[in-house]
Amino acid sequence: MKKAGEKDTTKAISKNLDQALKTFNQRGAVYGLSYIQYGEVMTSLFPEGINLNTVDAINRFGLLSMIISKLTRYCNQWDEPHKDSIHDLGVYSFMLEGVDDSIRS
Repeated sequence: MKKAGEKDTTKAISKNLDQALKTFNQRGAVYGLSYIQYGEVMTSLFPEGINLNTVDAINRFGLLSMIISKLTRYCNQWDEPHKDSIHDLGVYSFMLEGVDDSIRS
């Protein structure tokens, strides 16, 4: 026996999944396969691997990951540059600099 609201909940979930698929397809058209290229780039940057054994190291790596992600997105739109990605690159770079500076002080 179905409870009240089950049909509405299922319908809402289905709608959310449909919207997620549209978003995935729209972003894919803009960013290409940047999420696949990410691993190749990171492996090139850290051929010996990377040790993330402190909170500071993980924070730095998280910001670097965002920078690389934005950079690959930007490069996938080389003929029609994606301004949001390049702006985000600047923001994440300054955030990383701030974290680096706070570690040093």
